[in-house]
Amino acid sequence: MIISEFAAVDKDHIRGLRAPYLAINGDVTFNMMKEEGFLYDSSMPARELGAPIWPFTLDFGTQHECTIEPCPKQSHPGLWEIPMNLFKGSLGFTCPMVDGCPRPKNKHQALELFRENFNRNYLSNKAPFLQAFHAGWLRTPSFLEAFQLFLDEILAKGDVWIVTNYQLIQWMRTPVSLSNIAEFEPFQCNFEQRQSRCLKGTKKRCSYEVGLDTVYFNTCSAKCPKYYPWVSSPMGEKCSFKCQYAATVQEYYLKLISQRRNSSK
Repeated sequence: MIISEFAAVDKDHIRGLRAPYLAINGDVTFNMMKEEGFLYDSSMPARELGAPIWPFTLDFGTQHECTIEPCPKQSHPGLWEIPMNLFKGSLGFTCPMVDGCPRPKNKHQALELFRENFNRNYLSNKAPFLQAFHAGWLRTPSFLEAFQLFLDEILAKGDVWIVTNYQLIQWMRTPVSLSNIAEFEPFQCNFEQRQSRCLKGTKKRCSYEVGLDTVYFNTCSAKCPKYYPWVSSPMGEKCSFKCQYAATVQEYYLKLISQRRNSSK
């Protein structure tokens, strides 16, 4: 609801999820996904550094070791898992997301990070190469330049396609050969029904004091909600659990500061 209401994304286009901090709540999460009509999850790091793991259905449970408890124990027919094959960074570090690896020192190192990990997939079993990182990582200009160069390089190969997770699953359900993939309907860029971006001048920045922090988000909505939207209050109509928790933390710290001041007198 939050993404649909405040980011103008059609609910029907929200087909998968990634759990906060990659902490899936075992079978509870996958039961919720089934009930709410989700198709896939992409929250489970795949520790193996041998051949990368292809996406799989949960018809017979997970296909690799679950590294973050609690883990799903049951089968969940119809749901897909797009595993987060670990990136290999410098100094022997591995990470499920690019920005979790040691930070590259320059554009060349960032480009080599992408190249090395892509080739692990491309030169072995050609498992899909998942691009997992927070958008903030690309705010470093040299990292963004490296990423753009990397995309240009792999697209020039002629047998590499950049697709969404949903498009990937559609191809795995009904695979076509490379000679016919240009005509594969799910890979066509037909966006007639896509909602338009914010009209010029309508984008707003909403800010909220949440506990000791100030949080922001941008929206094209007619007005900012009264409270910061969160799980128990997706429309921002009331103080959510996040808001209440933050208020409790703030009250605790203010009380602690007051006690210290009194004790120092």
